[in-house]
Amino acid sequence: MRNRNPVAGTTKIGHCVIALLMIALSACGGSSSSAPPPPPPPPNPVPSITSLSPPSASTGGTAFTLTVNGSNFISTSTVQWNGSARTTSYVSATQLTASITAADIATAGSASVTVVNPAPGGGTSAAVSLPINDPVPSITSLSPPNANAGAAGFTVTVNGSNFVSTSTVQWNGSARATSYVSASQLTAAIAAADIATAGTASVTVVNLAPGGGTSPTANFTINGVIPGSDFFVSVNGSDSNPGTIALPFLTIQKCATTAASGSTCELRAGKYHETVTPNSGITITSYDGERATVDGSDPVTAWTLYQGSIYKATVALSAGDTNQIFVGKQNQMMTEARWPNGDDLFHVNWATAQAGTTASLVVD
Repeated sequence: MRNRNPVAGTTKIGHCVIALLMIALSACGGSSSSAPPPPPPPPNPVPSITSLSPPSASTGGTAFTLTVNGSNFISTSTVQWNGSARTTSYVSATQLTASITAADIATAGSASVTVVNPAPGGGTSAAVSLPINDPVPSITSLSPPNANAGAAGFTVTVNGSNFVSTSTVQWNGSARATSYVSASQLTAAIAAADIATAGTASVTVVNLAPGGGTSPTANFTINGVIPGSDFFVSVNGSDSNPGTIALPFLTIQKCATTAASGSTCELRAGKYHETVTPNSGITITSYDGERATVDGSDPVTAWTLYQGSIYKATVALSAGDTNQIFVGKQNQMMTEARWPNGDDLFHVNWATAQAGTTASLVVD
C-alpha cells in the first residue's frame, strides 16, 4: 500500500532540499586560497677568463681541445672563437673545455676567445687572444740535389717539415717563386743564372711571423762542366768502376794507367797511401778544390832497442828511392844522416852535414 502521510512526505522533501542547497553552496560559494607565483631566477653572472691552455697554436696544426680557466662559469656557458660558438663542456665554475678545429688554426694570426653566459643576466667575458704562430721550418732533402753549371733553369723540390702556405724558399738568401704542396713539401723555380757558376748554393725555407723563422741550410751542389776525358778517384770507390764522378776508381794508379795522354785524374777528398807510376801526358789534381792528400810513406814496424833510448828497425828500401823518417803523432821529420848519434829524437844534439858535403866527405 502507498503511504499517504503528508507530514512524513513533506519532511523528507525538505531534507532533500536542504542537502542540495548545502552542496550547491559548497560548490559555488565561499573563499579558497592559491600558491603565489615563484620568484624569478637569480641573474646569471658575467664570466671571466684568466688563462687558456694551450696558450698558443701552430699554423696548420690538427684539431685540439682548448681548456679555458676563469670564474663565474655555469652549465650553459659557451666558449666562442672569434665570435662563433664552439662545442663546449662544463667542468666547473672555474673551467670549461672547447673543441677547436684544424680549420680554426689554418692561418697564422691571433684568435679572440670569449665565454658567454646566457640571460637572465649573464653576458660576455673580456676577450683573451690566442696566437696562431707559424712553426720553424726544417729541410730534410732537395731534389735534385745538384745541377751542372750552365744548365737551364729547373724546379727544385724541397722536402722537410713545418711548411705553411706562406713559406718561401730562399736561394743564397734571396726568395724564389715558391709553390706550397703540403706541410712537408715545397717547390721553387731556380733560374739558369742561379747555376751559371760551379760551387755550392745555400737553400733555406722562411716562415713569416708571428712565430716562424728560417730553417737550417741545405746545400745544393753546382757541378763544374766535366770533360769526357776526365776520370775520378775516391777513397770510397772501386777499381772495377768506370771512373766516373758517380762511380769513381779507388786508386790513383788505376786512374793513372787508364787515362790517356791529355786526360785528367780528379781526386776526391781523402788521403791516398800509394806510389803512382802514371801514363805520360796525364794530369793528376784534386776535384773542385777538395782536399786530397797523396801519402807515399809506409809505416816502419818491428822496432827493437839498440842502446840507451835509441831504437832500430830494418827497412827494405827500393833502389833509387829518396827516403825520409817521420816520427810521432805530429809526423816530425827526422834528420836523414846523423853523426854522431844523439840520445833524444826530439831534442837534436848531434852534428849535421854542412855545405860542401859530398858522398865521400862530410863537412861538419
